[in-house]
Order: sequence, then C-alpha cells, then structure tokens
Amino acid sequence: MLKLFLLLIVLLFIIIFATENLEIVKVSFLIGEPIEIPLFFVMVSSLIAGFILAIFANMYLHIRRYREKTSRKNSENEIHF
Repeated sequence: MLKLFLLLIVLLFIIIFATENLEIVKVSFLIGEPIEIPLFFVMVSSLIAGFILAIFANMYLHIRRYREKTSRKNSENEIHF
C-alpha cells in the first residue's frame, strides 16, 4: 500500500512538472532545420540519455573488473618452473 501511495505522489509530481514546462523551444541539430518541441520533452530525453550513458559506463566497469579478476585467477593457476 505504501508503494502505491509513493508511486501516486511521484506521478503527481511528474504531471505537475510536465504542465509547468510546456513552453515550446527550438532544438537545433548539426544537420537540418531546428525543431520546436515542448521543454518537458527536451528535459526528459536528456534525463533518459543520462541514465543510458550511466548504465553503459557501469556495464563497462563491471566487465573490466571481471576481466581483471579472471586474468589474475588464470595467472595464479599457471604452473611456474
């Protein structure tokens, strides 16, 4: 029940945030004409892009640690004469 209540509060804040940021802004890319979209979408897409970059960075660090761990384990298992 508490989770549902917290979810409803978060959704309420998102709705309020969205309605307060409906101004139209121009977004220019390197190629082509600028597009006009609501500020809310620009901010949310930036947030999502940041989450995706953070997930990829975290995955890279986990893979790197795993490779270091397995290479150390393999070098310890080798017989040295």
